[in-house]
Amino acid sequence: MVDREIFSRRLDALDLYLERVEHLGGVPEAEFAETPTIHDLAERYLHLAMEAAIDLANHWIADHALRTPESNRDAFSVLEEDGEIEAALAERLRGWAGFRNILVHQYVNIDHRIVYRAIQEDLDDLVALRRWAAGKL
Repeated sequence: MVDREIFSRRLDALDLYLERVEHLGGVPEAEFAETPTIHDLAERYLHLAMEAAIDLANHWIADHALRTPESNRDAFSVLEEDGEIEAALAERLRGWAGFRNILVHQYVNIDHRIVYRAIQEDLDDLVALRRWAAGKL
């Protein structure tokens, strides 16, 4: 059985970071890309949202004695293999895990317009994972 307190705290964190990044994504693209106080904060919130998403996946995996993921990306493959999430969502979440690696490890080369477009077009993937996790409580 999943530890409801730990799982709930990670879910609350994901909610908070998604709300904050959505707010920052409400500015025009040029302003977002040119204003460090906006894009830096948005990128940090995306990073933290992904950390929460990965934690949710790994917590579920551990609690259900599923195979140990080889990487953050692989955590979403494990959920897919177990039938917890659909293949298409798992693929997009693996992409998000890769994006998280860029935010963390290649931070000096971030294209802020790509980040902006991710916020505008792809946050639904993290929202879908959030719905999955909320359904497990």
